[in-house]
Amino acid sequence: MVFAVVAAVASSPVGTWIGAYKFDMSKVKLPTDPQQKAMAKSAIEAIKAMKFTFVLKSDKTFRMEMRSVQAGKQRVQVSEGKYTVTGNKVVSTTLKRDGKAVPANDRTVNTLRISTDGNTMVHTKSDPQLQGHLELKRAKK
Repeated sequence: MVFAVVAAVASSPVGTWIGAYKFDMSKVKLPTDPQQKAMAKSAIEAIKAMKFTFVLKSDKTFRMEMRSVQAGKQRVQVSEGKYTVTGNKVVSTTLKRDGKAVPANDRTVNTLRISTDGNTMVHTKSDPQLQGHLELKRAKK
């Protein structure tokens, strides 16, 4: 009975997910030049400060908001599109960025894996240089 409930939750990603990039700093390859190293650390901190809200709707469309600070100003970038679910994977295709249609050759396709308990979603392609990945948690209702 418990397994059926977990499978049902994990198979339906519909809802709101919130999260950020996670890094394994022990594996990050920083430049040796002090100035470049400082710039890289600053960039990592900026990425870590980004906040994501990913809303998956029952009609198989999504809205992703990425909040960041650029040049001291808050910025919200909005991506919208469609998604599919296969097993524990969600594949999203961005069709609009900040309200503007994205040309077919510039569309972003992302794959996220849903945890067994259905409460965490992780981007399956980590950044090999930064050793980081996007991790989202299901928002409480």
